[in-house]
Amino acid sequence: MGFCRLLGVVLELPVWYYSVAWMDRIGIQNCQTICLFFCSIRLFWYGTMWTATQALYVEILHGFSFALPYASITVFIARVAPEETKSTLQASILVLFGGLGTGTGAIIGGILIDYFLGERIQLLFRLCGMAMFGIATAIIVHDVSRYITTGSTVYGENKKQGYNVLGAGAGTAIKAAGAASSFSALTSGAKKMMGKDVGKNV
Repeated sequence: MGFCRLLGVVLELPVWYYSVAWMDRIGIQNCQTICLFFCSIRLFWYGTMWTATQALYVEILHGFSFALPYASITVFIARVAPEETKSTLQASILVLFGGLGTGTGAIIGGILIDYFLGERIQLLFRLCGMAMFGIATAIIVHDVSRYITTGSTVYGENKKQGYNVLGAGAGTAIKAAGAASSFSALTSGAKKMMGKDVGKNV
């Protein structure tokens, strides 16, 4: 356990150092997908190893499965939150991530082991690893499909058409607002020109 922690912390250092540059290059969302992918490999490895020393081999992924997620969360909040709320939001998100998330996972995992899996703890690691790998693969396939269709991996952006593709609800709302604005301007101008209440007759 001690060697695992030591090796994991040492291999985290370059990830912490270069994490912001990677996020700027490939995007925070893609960094999160990479984290999910490497976490799945790590969990599946734990579910298949038979000696304690084998745990050292998978620690090379510790930076991508632990440091990069934390860094991406912190950077994301720093970029989208108002200046006066950044520290509070960063602390709150990390508490939820490491406290509520880890605590809930431990409780659910304990229930599964006590009532369903018994001593087959490694099976739980394999199942979680396969589930995470499936989710990561689905996200990657979706991103590739979106890139082929729109020329971009950014949600809502369509470089091939030269404009942002908005969701149906947002698009409808904007169209409605535009129509209302145009109608208001039209009736206002008509009132001035004709000197009568056009709005009631439309």
